[in-house]
Amino acid sequence: MIAFRYVLIFTLPIAIALVLYYATTSLRMDAHQNAWKWLDAALSTDADTRDAANKGLQSGEISPSLKLLNYISTASIILGAFMSALLVPVGSSVNRSVNLISAMVIGFCFTKMIVGFSYLGWVEFSLWLVIGFGGALVVTKLRGALILHGSGRKY
Repeated sequence: MIAFRYVLIFTLPIAIALVLYYATTSLRMDAHQNAWKWLDAALSTDADTRDAANKGLQSGEISPSLKLLNYISTASIILGAFMSALLVPVGSSVNRSVNLISAMVIGFCFTKMIVGFSYLGWVEFSLWLVIGFGGALVVTKLRGALILHGSGRKY
């Protein structure tokens, strides 16, 4: 049963990334088209067109779909961490909880290398993953404390 939980928690980020990859196909296509338009403008022989492209890059108005992809990716990391926290058994030790949540982190890193989250750099991805890891540990311990407190048992 324990090995099944590890496998389930490891594969949950992979499933999230696959759903995210196929669900955001139109957004990714839009981001690629906007990037091509910007490259055409930035490499143009007309100086005014190049200046407009550079101003758009500096102001961050190049691709709203890319920003939306970043928001969706970060939200899926945080929600995936909280969903993984719900798979940790209630009343488990801190060591076991950390080990199970670490399997989630390894699953997300494997997913980053193979499937998804390509619009997040490793630094930003790691930052959101650390936040998700901490949040998952808090959810795990609070959920255990609330359930055990409600049943009248000592923990």
